[in-house]
Amino acid sequence: MACPLLAAISATVASIGLVLFPALVLRGSDQGWCAAMVASAGGIGAMIPPLAVMIDYALAAGVPVTALVLAGVVPGFVAALTRIACSNLQRRKARNIVPPVPRQRHHHGPA
Repeated sequence: MACPLLAAISATVASIGLVLFPALVLRGSDQGWCAAMVASAGGIGAMIPPLAVMIDYALAAGVPVTALVLAGVVPGFVAALTRIACSNLQRRKARNIVPPVPRQRHHHGPA
């Protein structure tokens, strides 16, 4: 969920979606579910305002910067964590939407 960290709706959805969507579909995920994941992640990213704008506003309004940053960031991250939890529950409930990630064997040292 990189979109909440980047906080720009259309640009983030476009850039992350161009990478994430094909990778998920190649893994066998349902296309509708992939599109919903990318779109909802971009919407969550809009909840977190840019930090520079918040600092400028805090200085101009005489509001503590930390309070303003927390007021903008905490709800966004709560929404992002909720979205992650919901997608994990949905993935576990409907295995045909997102196939399980195959386990990889780790080799240490020369084979």
